[in-house]
Amino acid sequence: MKMNTPTTRQAVMAGTCVGTINTSDVYEAGLVELYERTYPPLHNDAYVMFARQRTTTPPHTTKEITLSFSKEQPNGTYDAASNSHIVRITFADYSVPDKPVIYTQNGGTAELKYDVTTGVFSGTLTSVVVENHDDDVDKTLTLDMTFSANKNTAMSSRSRTRSIAA
Repeated sequence: MKMNTPTTRQAVMAGTCVGTINTSDVYEAGLVELYERTYPPLHNDAYVMFARQRTTTPPHTTKEITLSFSKEQPNGTYDAASNSHIVRITFADYSVPDKPVIYTQNGGTAELKYDVTTGVFSGTLTSVVVENHDDDVDKTLTLDMTFSANKNTAMSSRSRTRSIAA
């Protein structure tokens, strides 16, 4: 017997992430997601905010921020040092699709809050320095962002057909 079942997925624009890169390049994510993930100790269980900005003109390149915050920590302001196990920030620049550049944190502050009642994870990144050491020339960027992400889900309008053994 075949049966149509709705699928559940992350709601588009289930949050916001806006700010600047190097104080002048505007960053405005068109996709913001919140999920939970388990990392090795000492980071352990974490809330993860993923934000993607996509250019409106071909070749539609992207820039992405992934921020994870240890669930066992209280809301507050944290150092984004390279050795932090409470806050982890990665910035991926796909402006040159064949040669993406991945940056990791090395300073700045992150003010983070998770509201257990509403399921909203929000915060501000202030002068977060991210670095890349892949080539002979080190690359450094500064991120200033404000974000808010929630766990909202939406029912897909597309039905999936599945077979059920009778």
